[in-house]
Amino acid sequence: MKRIISLLFAVCGVVLCVGEAEAGWKTMFTKVPVVPRPREIVEKSGVYVVPAGRAFPGDVTWRRDALVRAEGYRLAVATNGIVVTVGDDAGRFYAVQTLRQLATKVGDTQVIPCIEIDDWPAFAWRGVHLDECRHFFGKETVKTILDLMSFHKLNVF
Repeated sequence: MKRIISLLFAVCGVVLCVGEAEAGWKTMFTKVPVVPRPREIVEKSGVYVVPAGRAFPGDVTWRRDALVRAEGYRLAVATNGIVVTVGDDAGRFYAVQTLRQLATKVGDTQVIPCIEIDDWPAFAWRGVHLDECRHFFGKETVKTILDLMSFHKLNVF
């Protein structure tokens, strides 16, 4: 009898864990290819086409708002343009990095999916450590690592 009750509890536990995991995975992963994952994402239909001959990312309206958190930004991409609201210069930089990650090349044109993102860093210190004394990589490798750090919004090297 004890074995049956133990088995019943084990089965119920597995079923509950699978249900929770399935619900979590659905909200955890999205089609938006941005790293790190923004705090709030609202996907819209359509794409913004970056005009030919214009510097990336195209028509951007920049706004400052004191209510936006430090290093944070609000990004709204519509078919007719992009509006970015930032609180400081770091937020502006991170918004540009997000636009770079969202941009997709289709033929000769670049497109950005219509989306609304509200994001700010979870941690003030986001970095990577490179042990150049123990393993010498060279100047070009270090520059590549720095570029990848900025692309992924890491702020301490």
